[in-house]
Amino acid sequence: MGYKLSRTVYKVRFEGTEYDGLEMSMGTLSVKEILEVEELMSGDDSKPTFVALVARLARAIQDWNLEDEDGNPIPVTEDALMGFEVKLINTVVSAWVNAIVGVPAPLENDSTSGGKSLEESIGMAQS
Repeated sequence: MGYKLSRTVYKVRFEGTEYDGLEMSMGTLSVKEILEVEELMSGDDSKPTFVALVARLARAIQDWNLEDEDGNPIPVTEDALMGFEVKLINTVVSAWVNAIVGVPAPLENDSTSGGKSLEESIGMAQS
């Protein structure tokens, strides 16, 4: 019996952007898939390239909080993505890739240096 890898799901938030409040749950990518997405992002602006990028993005999005003008949830589909502005698609793809390959945020700094050593606490530390 071997170890089974589980796929990571990323909660991508767009706080501090013009899409503040938008949240998406997105699946991870393998190294090969990241390279393919980055190639699509940096490639030409041709229709087939962009359509391939949107199709890949649609497969990755598991959930989002997008609603239409009447407050109805918008289903996560390739067709829905094709109806959005290019700027939103580029922002989502960039945030997604950064979530996967980015450096994690630093840990909270709740700890001090660990307190005084025994020598310091009894006045034996050298100056």
